Amino acid sequence: MKITSNVRVLSIIFTHSHGIGGHYHSFNTINAALKSSMFVKSVELGWTESPTAISDEKLFANPFNTQKTLNRLVSICIEQEITHIHCYDLHASFFGSCISKRLKLPMVLTKCGGPNPVKYYAKCNNMIFFSKENLTYFQAKNLNKNYFLIPNRCKSNLIQPEPLELSIGVDFVSIGRIGSDYETKHIKAINLIKHLASLNIDSSLTIIGVIESQEIYKKIEMYAAGSNVKILTTKPFINNSAKYLNNFDFSIGTGRGVMESLDLGLTTLICSLSSDYPLVLNEDNFDSAFSKNFSMRVKCVGEVNGLIKLIQHPDLKNENKKWCKKVFSEFFDIQKAVVKYNQVYQSILGDFETPTFKEIMLAYAYITNNYIRHIRIIIMRKLFHGQS
Repeated sequence: MKITSNVRVLSIIFTHSHGIGGHYHSFNTINAALKSSMFVKSVELGWTESPTAISDEKLFANPFNTQKTLNRLVSICIEQEITHIHCYDLHASFFGSCISKRLKLPMVLTKCGGPNPVKYYAKCNNMIFFSKENLTYFQAKNLNKNYFLIPNRCKSNLIQPEPLELSIGVDFVSIGRIGSDYETKHIKAINLIKHLASLNIDSSLTIIGVIESQEIYKKIEMYAAGSNVKILTTKPFINNSAKYLNNFDFSIGTGRGVMESLDLGLTTLICSLSSDYPLVLNEDNFDSAFSKNFSMRVKCVGEVNGLIKLIQHPDLKNENKKWCKKVFSEFFDIQKAVVKYNQVYQSILGDFETPTFKEIMLAYAYITNNYIRHIRIIIMRKLFHGQS
């Protein structure tokens, strides 16, 4: 459905680390979809630059050059007659809050998944959530706010597949950074390969991810020793790893990776706190997994025998493929959400509260603390390499 909208959005994301993660892909996909129906100016801010984010403009930003950054953002708003500011992370929301207060523009903040906050989180009257888990938490904490659940953030058939040479047998892939966040996921994937080998089912596992921790990389490498496991960590593989999904029979996914697999009709396995092995995503456990954004926090029903049945019965696997595509279309196709975004923007026009000075200062303290930590890490690395 084509929308002719009077909405003009400044879309902001902030990069303060490696710049690799699902929310950057979501930022890209949402902006691209909305641009077909309304004006969107996308800006990436940060003291590092993301290799993933696609933006109309990139601005170097840290807590000590905020005035220069804000001046440029204000100029963009005035030049482009911006009506709404949309931020995709906490760091971006500081700059968004400042502009919102100065120009009296409504601001929307998207929480792109992740666990519920334990300590600080920005206060924003207009929030979009990717997961039911986050929506329920914020609704309980803050009544009478404009909160919206819009999980749609992937474009169907967006990924151009690339071939990958694999072993003979049943092939699994586990895509995720090799660090503390996804260590358990990769370990459980290896557990599965070992279990299938014990049942004389030929299978292989390919792990694709950037190395965040050499210690965890070595641990995973040692744990996989003797099993049919390959680990790919170099740039051709870790840049948009989803392009290799079509090569595999099964995908072990989390977050956005699950959605990309579902779009391809690829049987998808998820990690559950209640199982040492990844479990097949199906109608029985979808709601509980979806509510937690298919994260490592999921606790749902399932057993490894369900996977073995799919391996042994192609007709069951074909049925699962149809179900995967249906679920993607209903819940995650961004084209289905363009109307929803326009409705959100329209609903807050002329009826909003700008952030208080206290809220802006709390946000400033948050990014300042993270920037100082970033500088400390750089100094420690230089000292360490200098001594080695």
